Amino acid sequence: MADDISYILVAKTDSEIYHSNSESELAQQIEQQPNRLKIKTASEIETAIDNAQIDWGGEYSAAFYYKESRDVDIKSFSGEHVPGFILDHFNER
Repeated sequence: MADDISYILVAKTDSEIYHSNSESELAQQIEQQPNRLKIKTASEIETAIDNAQIDWGGEYSAAFYYKESRDVDIKSFSGEHVPGFILDHFNER
């Protein structure tokens, strides 16, 4: 599945993100975050896939962009499921 993903954008979840009604609106809000993280390496994409939650309520929101599709999946990371490289980016370790 990592081969299907072009990149992932991750942003710290804030109250504005919760007010979104659709995945496309959430993705747009994540894209606009100034300190967002762009994940492009295969190993980090794989780690993100393994740790992502299907709900939108985690500490970090993530937009998964696919190579062969315009579809965007929104997932989140929280607690012990936040990969170390995400914590490092947001200086949360």
